[in-house]
Amino acid sequence: EACQLHEWMKIPELARLTFPTRFIGPLTPEVTEYLSTGALVLPEGCEVAEAKGIRIEDIDDEDAGKWNEDAQPPESDSSSESSDDSAPRPSFPLLVQQIQEAIEGLGGSVFPKLNWSAPKDARWIAPGQTLCCTCPADIFLLLKASDFISHDFHHAFDHCLPVAAPSAEPVQPTEPSEGFFLALRRCVPVNSSREFRCFVVQRRLVGASQRDLTRPFDHLLEQEDQIHDFISDFWDKIRQ
Repeated sequence: EACQLHEWMKIPELARLTFPTRFIGPLTPEVTEYLSTGALVLPEGCEVAEAKGIRIEDIDDEDAGKWNEDAQPPESDSSSESSDDSAPRPSFPLLVQQIQEAIEGLGGSVFPKLNWSAPKDARWIAPGQTLCCTCPADIFLLLKASDFISHDFHHAFDHCLPVAAPSAEPVQPTEPSEGFFLALRRCVPVNSSREFRCFVVQRRLVGASQRDLTRPFDHLLEQEDQIHDFISDFWDKIRQ
């Protein structure tokens, strides 16, 4: 649990080294249930057209019908129900308001995360295929479509050892003790060739690798000594 974003950002010396972030949570059981299960339906107050970066006033009646069809669940096959009936969209007005206020407070564009993961695998569904969100609908689309976020909800503790409780059998945790949090971070362009994953054992830096393993960055070989010194100096500074 110490690896959760909202946990390590409680340390001022670490929080000042990263992007400005606002946390919303713990999320209610209703919101957690909505984000972790069910069809990709946006809550009330969040429109599909808004999420796609299209102004509502630019859509005519015929196109609006097509957008609305995308946001509705399929019709029931049951003969006991009218084909015109559909399940109501979820409603989280407070959460939508909190997200909008956080977006405005962080400069108009944010990068969403849950306790551990970001919805990087859902980039394909986002407007412009970017993870920078400018409205609540963008955020809900990414979170609902992401397998990484689903893993946070359902499998974060799968490989953790059971916790020994006093006078009781060890218990395998299934969710964070403080609940789930939505983190909204100021969206800042980052050069992926300058991101590194560091490995620390007993407060000793033992190795580092490029974070993006899908692409080769040839210039890193030429800068190996400078990168080594920079990372070492950075670690010495933050561990004090």
